[in-house]
Parts: sequence; C-alpha cells; structure tokens
Amino acid sequence: MEVYIELVFLTNLFVNLFVVTLSLLLSQCRLRAWRIGLACVLGAVFGTIYPWLEFKGLWVVKILLGVIMVAICGKYNDFAHFLATFCIFLAVTFLLGGIVIGGENIIGIELGQWTLLAVSLAIFVCLICTRLVWKSFVLCRRKKTLECNILLQVGDKSVEVVGFWDSGNKLYYKGYLPVMLIDKNIQELLYCDENKHKMPSIAVKTVTGIMQIEVREVDKMTLLDSGKCYKNVVVGTSLQPLGEYGIILHSEL
Repeated sequence: MEVYIELVFLTNLFVNLFVVTLSLLLSQCRLRAWRIGLACVLGAVFGTIYPWLEFKGLWVVKILLGVIMVAICGKYNDFAHFLATFCIFLAVTFLLGGIVIGGENIIGIELGQWTLLAVSLAIFVCLICTRLVWKSFVLCRRKKTLECNILLQVGDKSVEVVGFWDSGNKLYYKGYLPVMLIDKNIQELLYCDENKHKMPSIAVKTVTGIMQIEVREVDKMTLLDSGKCYKNVVVGTSLQPLGEYGIILHSEL
C-alpha cells in the first residue's frame, strides 16, 4: 500500500487536535489556539516519523511526548490540575485508538489514510461545533437574566451580593485564571487584614491608560440561583464603584 507522508501528517494533526482540545475542555482549561497548534504540530511530526523509529524504550519517548504536549497546550492552576489533564489526555488517546481498532475489526478492512483523515477531521469539526453551540446556549440563557445572587466566602466571613454577567469582562490572572471584579465595599467586608489573600496586581487598560488593580482569592463563590459552586476564585477590586452590583462576573466562567 502506498503511503503519502502529507496524509499521515494531516491525519495525526487532526487526531491530536481532537484529543488535546477534548482533554482541555474536560479539565476546564482555557483554550489558547497557538498553544494547542504548537503541541499538535509537535505530535504530528513525531507521529509521521514514528514508523521509521526502531529502538528500545520507544514507549518512554511516547509518554514523554504526551507530557510535553500537555505542558505546552495549557496553563494549569497547579501540578494536580496538570496531572489530571495528562491522565484525561491518555484516557482519550487510548479510547480513540480502541475505537479505530474495533471499527477495523468490525468492518473487516484496514482503514486507509484518506478515510482516517476524513474521520479525524469530521470528529474535530463536530467537537468545535458542539463547543460553540453549548457556549451560545449558555450565553443565551444568561441573557434572559444577566443578574444573579452570589454568596462569597473568605474564611469564616461571607457576603451575599448581586452579580452581573458582563460579556466585556476579559480579565485574566496569569493569563488563564478568570478574574471577577468586586466593589471596594465588598473587599472591606471580606478582608479585614489588608494583606490577606492578596496576590500581585494585574494591569488593566482604561480610557486614561494602563492601571493596576489589586487581586485576591475568594475561598468559595456560590451562584445561589443554580447552586453551582466555584472554589479559589480570583477577584479584583474595581477601580470604580459598581453601584447596585457587588460583583461583575467573568464572561467565560
């Protein structure tokens, strides 16, 4: 059977795109296109030259490659978050491989490169479309009621506030942790000690230039309307009073 290198590369690329993207979504990581692309290209290059590699311990290289790909494609809260994403990555990889082998055994023929490329591309497109549809559904549901009741907890202190879903809030701490904005009054109620839970400030672009806002960590944030809870949420103190709202929620929460 004649094998085309470019087909092997593209097949590996789209398979990697599917596996990496699904792994990041399941581990609730923020998706960065350039990071995912770099990791998948690296995996596709290795997958293309893999049939010509013959030496002992090749399985170790494959595992190390998986570790490197997962490390490249996302930013993680801590090592446990990275380890969980890597385990999901391995599980999705083995599951996909089992589906392909099982499919070949069921139909009784070996799938050609064109078929594998078409299937891998179709699966990746379906994944992206599902993500977009789900995100649109969530946004549409939020638009019906942009306000929600929020319970913020720091240690033994708790404050119930009215939150507002703001699609314009694109603030991130360390580039991947969503930042909520709280009113100065809420900060004073939650943090008696000025330095408690305090972290390095982040830069924010305003009409008057770039300004720094203080960021801290909230132990637990509960959406009272739905009962959904978020732990170790990053919040920043708003530069201006928020009026009737106590917190401005992040667009991708």
